[in-house]
Amino acid sequence: MTAPSAWAPLRRTAYRALWLAQFASNTGTWAQTVGAQWLMGDLGGSTFQVALVQAATTLPVFLLVVPSGAIGDILDRRRVLMSGQAMMLAGAAALAALAASGAATPVTLLALIALMGTGQALYRSPAGERTRAGSRTPRVPTVDSSTGAPLFRSVQRSPSRLCARYSCSPFACSPVKWAIR
Repeated sequence: MTAPSAWAPLRRTAYRALWLAQFASNTGTWAQTVGAQWLMGDLGGSTFQVALVQAATTLPVFLLVVPSGAIGDILDRRRVLMSGQAMMLAGAAALAALAASGAATPVTLLALIALMGTGQALYRSPAGERTRAGSRTPRVPTVDSSTGAPLFRSVQRSPSRLCARYSCSPFACSPVKWAIR
């Protein structure tokens, strides 16, 4: 009897599609973080303010993920998820508009990043995990843990971080950025 290949999970179409979607999502999240930190630096923010961008992203999640799970148990979970998505969309759209118009300030940047973090806390709450798993991915095949699926899930974070940083670099250093100013 031969041991299953480490690549076996990626041979399953549903697992591969979900893995690639998660990779793209993680890359986008990291690109947004890099962009926000870069914008803070361009706005003349101090190194402390650049570090506050990461704090504004993660602090709402840290403080609100458990209460938002309780909210998801009390209220309709889909509405809680949609509210989180709406908060993240509103924050990203407002930040894009302010950055494009040149009206962004360090305070507005931090406030909008915190708004997106609050939406993320609602979306990533324990109630949200149960709702997403039950409603959006009902036919996800179970993958035996000996096949390497846990390895693929855990390895995904660092490559997505690298892709985000290196994909943002050409835009940050491009002449187009300086021509827009």
